[in-house]
Amino acid sequence: MVAFCHTIHNAIIEEVFMSARSVFACFVLLLCFVVPLQAEETTQQTGERLVRQLFSDILAGNIDAVEQRMSPAFQSAHRDGARDHDQQVALLKNLDLGPFEIDNVKVTRKGHVMVVTYTVSAAESFNDQRFEKMPAQRISVFRLTRDGWRWIAHANLHPMQ
Repeated sequence: MVAFCHTIHNAIIEEVFMSARSVFACFVLLLCFVVPLQAEETTQQTGERLVRQLFSDILAGNIDAVEQRMSPAFQSAHRDGARDHDQQVALLKNLDLGPFEIDNVKVTRKGHVMVVTYTVSAAESFNDQRFEKMPAQRISVFRLTRDGWRWIAHANLHPMQ
């Protein structure tokens, strides 16, 4: 009888051990299939996100966040000329941006450089000039660094009036 109970006891322990191994194996297999399903952001999505975040921060007056994502070598071109990093930050601090719409986003990427062209409709005021909310083509260039994407160039192709 003791031998019979010992055999049953060993069988139960072996079954529990096998069940635990089976559960662990299923968990590992599940991770192998689920983790790849968490798709990475596409180039198009990344470009759109960067531009929308940029304009959202400007609208909110969060110029410090914008400046943290700018390259020290940043340059921009506007209807009144070119600006370097510091001049662009000064412009942004004095810009009164109204609600905006971003459309027609096209994103290309080669290596660590991403170019985003888009149309922005936004009412803006700068230096006592008011610019109506009419669509204007823009281009922003970003570079991937070890600290993330940095804004390195921008052009506002809004025509002079």
